[in-house]
Amino acid sequence: MDIRGAVLDALARRDQAAARALLSEVHRQKAFHLSDYYYGLKDALADAARLHAYHIALMSVIGLGEPGPGVTGIDAELAKALSQSLATCSEISGRQYGEGLGEFFAEVVKELNSLVRELCSRS
Repeated sequence: MDIRGAVLDALARRDQAAARALLSEVHRQKAFHLSDYYYGLKDALADAARLHAYHIALMSVIGLGEPGPGVTGIDAELAKALSQSLATCSEISGRQYGEGLGEFFAEVVKELNSLVRELCSRS
């Protein structure tokens, strides 16, 4: 399964059913990459961040509610920013995410911006 392509299609169609179906596969793959990261494989963090970006993209279709504290709040904030970026075909600007999260969320934003560029180039 080309997960990136499936995420792009769900985003383009704003297909909530497809987004929900894809979430389980994204979570499954992300769990393996996070395990690899904790076992010391450095590239696994970038892979987990890429998959986390897909999680956020899918949640932007389904809806996350209002941003709150912690990682879930950051996810909701980025899902909202992604929707706005797709509407205007502009990139999400980065910000500081706190100690220990900066590198991870920088990679997440990088992948989200890649999705924006891809979808906006289609129109």
